[in-house]
Parts: sequence; C-alpha cells; structure tokens
Amino acid sequence: SFGVATQPRLSVDKLIPRSTLFADEDKLNVRLSPDGKTIVYIAPSATGDEVFATSVADPDSSRLLFRQNDGPLGNLQWAYSSRQLIFLNPVGQDVHLFVFNLADRQIRDLTPQTGVSARIEKLSPEHPQEVLIGLKKSEARRFDLYRLNLQTGDSTLLLKNDSYDSFLCDDEFRPRVAIRRTDDQGYDLFSLRSSGRWELLDRFNYEEARISQPSALNKEGTTLYFVDNRKTDKAILKSIDLKTGKTRDLATDPFADFRSALLLHPRTRRVQSASAVYGRLRRHFFDQSVKKDFRYLSTLHTGDVGVAGRSVDDRVWLIAYLDGGPSRYYVYDRIARKARFLFLSQSAIQPFALARRQAVVVPTRDGLKLPGDLYLPSWSRASRGKYLDHPLPMLLYVHGGPTVAYDWDNWLINRTLQLLANRGYAVFRVEFRGVEGFGKKIREAGAREWGRKMNDDLIDAVDWAVKQNITEKHRVGLWGWSYGGYATLAALTFTPNVFACGMAMYQPTDLQAMMETR
Repeated sequence: SFGVATQPRLSVDKLIPRSTLFADEDKLNVRLSPDGKTIVYIAPSATGDEVFATSVADPDSSRLLFRQNDGPLGNLQWAYSSRQLIFLNPVGQDVHLFVFNLADRQIRDLTPQTGVSARIEKLSPEHPQEVLIGLKKSEARRFDLYRLNLQTGDSTLLLKNDSYDSFLCDDEFRPRVAIRRTDDQGYDLFSLRSSGRWELLDRFNYEEARISQPSALNKEGTTLYFVDNRKTDKAILKSIDLKTGKTRDLATDPFADFRSALLLHPRTRRVQSASAVYGRLRRHFFDQSVKKDFRYLSTLHTGDVGVAGRSVDDRVWLIAYLDGGPSRYYVYDRIARKARFLFLSQSAIQPFALARRQAVVVPTRDGLKLPGDLYLPSWSRASRGKYLDHPLPMLLYVHGGPTVAYDWDNWLINRTLQLLANRGYAVFRVEFRGVEGFGKKIREAGAREWGRKMNDDLIDAVDWAVKQNITEKHRVGLWGWSYGGYATLAALTFTPNVFACGMAMYQPTDLQAMMETR
C-alpha cells in the first residue's frame, strides 16, 4: 500500500548552516527498475561512488549494493531484466562498460579490450538481456555499433562507422537516423533507406543547430520527432515520416521553445507530452490519460512535476518535484492514484524550510516580457495581493553565458539563492534579452546590447520589484558570474544610482579584448 503523500514536518525559522546547504548531494542518478519494484541511486563518498538500492514497497530498506573506487561511476542504468545494472567507468585512458548482477553481486567488465572505449547507445524492453553499445579504438574518430549480451558478454558488430557522430535506433537496435557534425558547428541529419544506403534528410547550420535538434524515434523507428525553429519564432515540435519524408507540425508554445526531451510511453514509445520552460514547466499533452496523472501530482507539491522513471507496465512512476531546492522524489502508483514521499537528493536539507520560489514575468520598457524566479524567505508572508506584507532588501542575480537561458532546476546555483533568502533577502533572478529558449525575437533583441538594453532589462526588473512592494529603491544589490559579473560592473558603472552594492565574479571587463581572444 502506498498510503498518503506525506513527509516530515519542517522547521520554518531555522538558519540553514552553510556547510549543510553547500554539501554534496547524497543521492544522485536515481533510477527506477523496469519492473517498478526497486530504486537505485549513487551516493558519493570520500573513497568513491557507492550504489544503494531501496525497495519501492519499503523505502526504509536501503542497502549497499557495491562500491566503485576507481574513478567516477558514469551513466548508471537498469537493464530491462531488472536483475542487472550497467555503468561506465574509466580504466586507464579508456572508458569500459561494466555490469553488476543483483543475484550474485558480482561486477564484470564487458569491454575488457585494451585501447578501446565504450558508450551506451540504447536499451530496449524487447531485448532485456542485451544492450546496444558504441566501441571506439583510441586512434579512431568514431564509435562502431555493437549488440552485446549482458549474460555471456558476446558481442556482434552491427555497423562499422566511418562517417557519423551519433545515431538514433529503434527497439530492435537498428540504426535509423544518423547525425554528422559539420565544420561550421552545425550538423547533417541522415536516414537509413530500405536499400541500406544513408540518405541526407536535412541540414542545420550553426545558428539553427543551437535549438533545432532531433528528439526521439517511435518504437518501430519509422517516425522521427524533432524540435525545429528555422521558420518560426518559437521552436515547435514536429514529426517526420522516415519512409515518405512527410513532415507534420505537432505542437507550438506561445512563450518558449520546446525542449528536445519528450515523455514517451515506456513500451510503445508513443509521444505523450512535450514541454517548454517559461518561468515554470509548461507541459503539452498528446495523451489525455497521463494528463489526469499530472493533474493529481500537481496537487501534492508546489514544484514542477518531473518524471524520473516509469515501470515497463506503466503502473509505477518515479517523480521528482523541482521547486528551487534539491530534487524531491516520490513514488507514484497510477492504478491506486496514490503517491508517497521517498527522499530528497540532499537529505541534510530535510529539516529546514526553503525559500518560496515563484515564477514571475517582467515587462520591459520596449515591450518584451521576460520570465524570472523570485525567492522569498520561508517566514515571509504575502499581503493584499502583493508578494510580501513589507519590503525586504533585495539581491538581483544575473546568470552567465549569456545566451543560454538559466537552468531553472539547477540546484548547484539555486542553493546560493536559497542561502541569501534564508538570511532574509528577497532574491530575484530574471532573464534578459539575448538568451535562447524564448524565441528568436528575444534572442536577437540582445545583439550588440551588452551594457545597453541588456542593462535596461535589469533596471526594469528592479523597478518592477519596487512597484510590487518586494523591495525599496535604496536597498537593491546585484551579482553574478562570467557575463553576470560583466553585467554587475556595467550596471554599477552606467546606472550607479540604482544599486547599493554589487559583486562581480570571473567577469570580462574589456569586450574588445574578449572578442579578439575567444
């Protein structure tokens, strides 16, 4: 029985120790087994990575499976048998593929060849005892494709690769789509014809390739889903029939580009939802049955609902709520329509109340609408339609890049915002023109605008916060790394009366010199 969705009561007024807030996460790479019965995760330690397993039926049953002391453990995954784990680990100058058998608790190197590196290409529920891998000799440029048996270690060459950088394969491990990077940092997209010949499907230059990306194949490998922004302001989700070449538009979002990560049915690989991010996760549904699940899951916690894993029969889901803190994991039974709290990815945070993260939209003086995150102390209160009942000193955070939009669920950065909010500040992180993710209009509005209109966006954000009674004019500071450091110095130089203080870290200070030396 899953019981009710509960979690321990939090202390609302405690200062969070910095040593706690900035400690390493103790549960990484959390994975649900394909049979929906077991969850594994990596716990970093002083001597190496440790892998633990816990029963879905009894979350207090965590047990150590194995330790890996020879370098970081990479890409831990379940085999579809639910009886084996596979992972990558460095061996000298190479990377090898290893398998751990839960029955005898033994680890085997499945690619023991000297001078050869491996990568995991695909796992399939149709072949639970096999894995598709790439193997590359140290002197080679590209990975050949092999079908490998996890029990015997026997492998079969599927494709000798002299031309392509990566592949998309169907559930029978047949390569269907290939990607080859071009000299201008774009890429060419190829499809495999029935004749066995690779045919050019489409071509993307550097600017197009920054957003336009292939996403996934359907189960049979006959339909390719991809995100495309070449003829639109916002990137849209499309499908292409690989047999006929016919393209179909599936969905658009009015505020942001679609992300290439899709929610696919675990068995049929039918697209069930796609998402864009504009302050909050904006999920578009193609399957009404899962829409009901997300409607229920959204009632359990204020954070955005992320799906971290699904059983093959689709009864059990591993859910990760993202709310400006560490990932908050739940296990969800779709049949019973019940969810149960499991753990945080950083368990030391559990006794403390984190800041309230709220998505906001800031209008600029020239008509753009920019999303942002407002972090308010856990003990603060809203009043009369305002965010706060009284204004607080405010710190404005400017991210680096600057072209890549802020990674809204990045705990490594968010905990800095949480630290300041916990100490009594309102903390405001707002986007600005020139970033990608919100369409071409916003991105192109930042051309040659460092220290100019990009600085205006920060001033407009401050003015908005003052009007909302979040802060007062004389009590605003700002800071950031890299471009955020440059923006801090530019703001203090060009608009010195707006900010009381600023902190610039790893910042460029001479744009001409920066461009000449990049």
